[in-house]
Amino acid sequence: MLNSRPSEELTKGAIDLVFNFIGWNSSRWDQSRQPYITLANPADLESWFWNNLQPGLTATEEDLAAAKGLREVLYRLSRAHIAGEPFMEDDCSFVNEWAAKPGRLPVLAETGIAWECPSITAALAHIAFLGVHLLGETKHGHLRKCGMCEFLFIDPTGNGHRRWCFKSLCGNRSKVNAFNQRRRVDKEKPDD
Repeated sequence: MLNSRPSEELTKGAIDLVFNFIGWNSSRWDQSRQPYITLANPADLESWFWNNLQPGLTATEEDLAAAKGLREVLYRLSRAHIAGEPFMEDDCSFVNEWAAKPGRLPVLAETGIAWECPSITAALAHIAFLGVHLLGETKHGHLRKCGMCEFLFIDPTGNGHRRWCFKSLCGNRSKVNAFNQRRRVDKEKPDD
């Protein structure tokens, strides 16, 4: 196996695609919030691919089961990475097998290389391929889980202090919660 320089596969769009795929499971969200996206049937999978990767893909029950399996393995690997734990060999093998599946086709587009996936299997292989790069190339401590919603994200800050996925959503919620907590504490203090 060759060690190579960091991959150019990991654009912000590629990272977002993998994290959106991993995070689109309502059971990962706190019950007080609206579910992010549910995955109950093949139409949900088709819709997710339509909105995130490529329109026009047709999903079967088998595709749905495969997507759920890949999503869960990528999530377990991400949690292990965050915790600084070694990856489970079976999970690595599973993702590597998916990443090696044929079907994704590089095409030249106006903005450079784009990927065309003629089937759900090819699209899942593409996500696994990007997941391998993401998990294999992200420094320990930079892959994080949001403190508010548990969505996964890459912390781009040099000091590693970012704690939420999106400043405009969870960052704002966190700051509002902290402000309200300070107000409650101030109101509970007896007047001197």
